[in-house]
Amino acid sequence: MGLHMYNLKQVRQFMTHLLSIFSPRCLLLSAAAVLATMVSMMMGWTADYPMALIGTAVIFPIVFSINSAYQRREEALGHYAHMKANLRSIYFILRTWKVGKENEAPEVLQKNISAPLFAVRQVITEPIDDLRKNEPEIYLSFANLAAVIEERAELSKVTGAQESVCRTYLNNVMEHFEELKHIFQYRTPRALQAFSDVFITVLPILYAPVFAAIALSIDNYYLAFLVPALFAFVLSSLDNIQADLEDPFDGIGVDDIVINAEVFVDSLTHHCEGKAA
Repeated sequence: MGLHMYNLKQVRQFMTHLLSIFSPRCLLLSAAAVLATMVSMMMGWTADYPMALIGTAVIFPIVFSINSAYQRREEALGHYAHMKANLRSIYFILRTWKVGKENEAPEVLQKNISAPLFAVRQVITEPIDDLRKNEPEIYLSFANLAAVIEERAELSKVTGAQESVCRTYLNNVMEHFEELKHIFQYRTPRALQAFSDVFITVLPILYAPVFAAIALSIDNYYLAFLVPALFAFVLSSLDNIQADLEDPFDGIGVDDIVINAEVFVDSLTHHCEGKAA
């Protein structure tokens, strides 16, 4: 029973990933390619274009864009991980400082430590046009955390070197946020994206005479129509993959980055309770 449920889960995941590359554009381009092939067959238009044009005009730019978007996603993951690591380091250090307050609620410290993650999530998951409106919230969270570090350093009477370590961690958090923000702002060159979009739309129709020649060379026309349909589908699917990777924060693609601020807070809570985070 357990193995059966596991297989069903795998099938569902596979179907989810497969359907993620579909879009109405895939169906429209496939239908247009098949229709153009039928028209070419009826008009007797046949040709033998060089297939190298496809690789030069479409495949190479798309693959380059996919690789670029993937590298940006991996860099964003690295900056996100560094932000969490530095915030957690600040938390562990501040928890060891004795501030002379009895029964101090750890939730107050946890709130200030995790506030930057909540603010970052708001900044990078909303439209770019709202960036300037959302930025002040995260800088305010950094300022509040800096004030907490200074206050606790004074109350606990720690050395300047110990306080400096915390401030260094906070500086690292801010640095990685700026890197993450720039990844969010600047994406694949628009000219390259427009170039690929034009040829992905035009080539399946321009190659209709080639598909017509293939269809006329075999007896089964229905099978021959699969060639233009698959041709258009492959090109548009590659473009969809690139588009999903282009913005790894929008929550649409299956490979998007999720800022789990609540999980981060929960791990801090478990630490306070003496459990493994």
